[in-house]
Amino acid sequence: MINLELKKSGYNCYDQVMESIINFFHAPEHYPLIYTNRWGFSFNSQNNNLIGDKISDCFTDTDLMEDITNLKKNETYFKDINLFVKILKTELKNNRPVVGFIDNFTSPWNNYYKKIHGAHAIIFTDIDDEKGYVYINDIYYSSNIQKSSYLDLSTMLISFYTFEIIKTVHKFNKKMCIEVIISHLKNMFSSNMFENINNFADCFKKNFDIKKEILDFHTLQEIPLIMAINNISYSRKCFNRALEYIKIKYRTYTLDYFIDQLNDIANNWSNIGMLLSKYAVKKDINTQNINNLSSTIKSISFNERKIASDFVAFLKNDIEV
Repeated sequence: MINLELKKSGYNCYDQVMESIINFFHAPEHYPLIYTNRWGFSFNSQNNNLIGDKISDCFTDTDLMEDITNLKKNETYFKDINLFVKILKTELKNNRPVVGFIDNFTSPWNNYYKKIHGAHAIIFTDIDDEKGYVYINDIYYSSNIQKSSYLDLSTMLISFYTFEIIKTVHKFNKKMCIEVIISHLKNMFSSNMFENINNFADCFKKNFDIKKEILDFHTLQEIPLIMAINNISYSRKCFNRALEYIKIKYRTYTLDYFIDQLNDIANNWSNIGMLLSKYAVKKDINTQNINNLSSTIKSISFNERKIASDFVAFLKNDIEV
């Protein structure tokens, strides 16, 4: 069995799992920079599904792990339990844990068992091939190691990550850290991220249907719009983790202003999620509520754009100084 120190500081199951993996492989101390690309927003106007399916917390799929840490992750979609067992045995034999993504609906120990479908990140740390069991660390839902038969696992597993150590690792200094962040901030503008938030606000005002978006679901956790809004809030807090690292590592305490501003933005998004949850519980939302939420979203977009613009100028000046 692999002895794994579980990291619970992440905002969701994926972040907790990946931080535990990064720590296990003794990744460089600057690993929080992987959160740099988390401040994002995308809106797919061509998507004809629910409004909640049109938005996401990221406008890019760029993964910074390989650039920032000494790890490369390889994703494989689950097809055959025998093939997975073979791969898992090889990885564990070489003292490499494997990350899995399982369906909440078929995972007996979590809160959404037989209630909600959705991918959930866990870590495989041991296997008993004779008895046909795998052993699972589910950091988010349980402090105990879970046991699953091969048969049960075949109904749960969606995909999995294996890892390899990269020999060449960048040694980041303050200037390089700031350049990583500036690059992402520039991408936010070039991707029209703030216009996308405004377009989402307009779509919300024009197309929101309480029955389709909220009432057709049994629980709050099933509602795509609320889940997406909450993820957008989390993503701003994750970006702040990169800033906190730079602040502490290089004693750049002037970053506190931007950290506080972005925390306020995250809380504003969270408040929208809570209001939508309130309306879902009451099973009622009127036109004025919808108009107010749309205006609030546009106000957040304006504030995010201003913070990002001010931040780029501040960081450029910091590099020059």
